[in-house]
This record gives sequence, C-alpha cells and structure tokens, in this order.
Amino acid sequence: MAADGIWRTRSGPKPPLTGAALRKAIRAIWCVAFCGMQWRAIGLLCDIPFGTLYTLFARWTRLGLWHRLLTRLILA
Repeated sequence: MAADGIWRTRSGPKPPLTGAALRKAIRAIWCVAFCGMQWRAIGLLCDIPFGTLYTLFARWTRLGLWHRLLTRLILA
C-alpha cells in the first residue's frame, strides 16, 4: 500500500522475461534441477520470484522442452 493509502494495481499482465533476466532464470532452474537447490532459496538468490521460476519450469515441461533438449543431446 502506498503512503497515501491507495492500492496500486497493474494495468495488465507482467512483461515476459527477456535477455539477461531470461538467462538468469534458466541458470536458476538448472541449479534446482541438477544441484538440488530449493525453489524458494534460488528465488531469493537470483532476485526472481520463485513462483515465476517454477511457472517457467512447469510450462516448459508441459511443452516437452526438456525431453526435446535431451533427445538432441543424445543424438549429438
């Protein structure tokens, strides 16, 4: 709540992560997946809300991104 007592609201959805923020999110997801870090801990360390990180991970899992990446690595 602001000092004047009025709640500030957003006028639309959050902009998508791009550039350096997206690279940071991918590195954070990698730390969770391969190093065993917890979602909330990595969220605090990389200054990206853990909900955002988990949502990216879940969306990419539903789309089959991780399976396709693994398949490409195996074929390479």
